[in-house]
Amino acid sequence: MGPKRAKLEELSDSSDCSKSNSNEEVMEEDNRYFLKSIDDKLSLILTAINDLSAAIAKNNNTAIRKDDIVADK
Repeated sequence: MGPKRAKLEELSDSSDCSKSNSNEEVMEEDNRYFLKSIDDKLSLILTAINDLSAAIAKNNNTAIRKDDIVADK
């Protein structure tokens, strides 16, 4: 293999590598955005669950149970 051919292959390999790295960086950025979006949504869901749990617990303490109602005789 001549020196020109070796140089061309070296340049070709390095450009492929930079393209690959660029694609990987884009994919990593997309993944970070996607994971951040999921994290935000899960945080909202968890907050809603906590709020509902607190409301249910409060409601259970103040609710009138059937056993507590005394029928008129």
